Amino acid sequence: MPPSSRDAVRVTASAHIKHWLEPVFCEDELGHNYKIDKVLKVLRIYPRSNTLSSLPLCLCDANYKILAFANYKAIAAFERKERRRATQNLLNSEIMIHSFTVRFYNDHQVQESFDGLKFKQKSSLFPGYLVLEINDFSMFNRDQLILSNAGAIEFLYGTPRYVARFIEQELGEKE
Repeated sequence: MPPSSRDAVRVTASAHIKHWLEPVFCEDELGHNYKIDKVLKVLRIYPRSNTLSSLPLCLCDANYKILAFANYKAIAAFERKERRRATQNLLNSEIMIHSFTVRFYNDHQVQESFDGLKFKQKSSLFPGYLVLEINDFSMFNRDQLILSNAGAIEFLYGTPRYVARFIEQELGEKE
């Protein structure tokens, strides 16, 4: 069989989901606001607290998971366009993100906002996790195909490029 021109990926359920989280966020220059159309799969919707107006999500590209919030303006716009609740049939669907902002959350904020989620790697050394704040999104693919390997997909936060870019660089600046 001839070799494939497609990169090796963990999520093979969709041809539309590409590997883009690590190359975009682990560059030397990290932007604050992004206006690019990218497709991500919704792996989990976390419970929303009474004080939180945003919807906490776990999303993935072709290789890595990342934490995100859909802010209240994005949710309101989505519900107006789609004429349905944002959480209705969103799980395991693919969404197109049009605009997002990068934020950093510490361990306590992540555990508080994402239902007690804890990371095992060098998280105690790192002051913050990159979290997407989604400003505008739309439904891309309504097929709710459940990934058989969803548990095997790693978070972006443990990858060597992410550790080198944020954790080691942060520790090097403190010394």
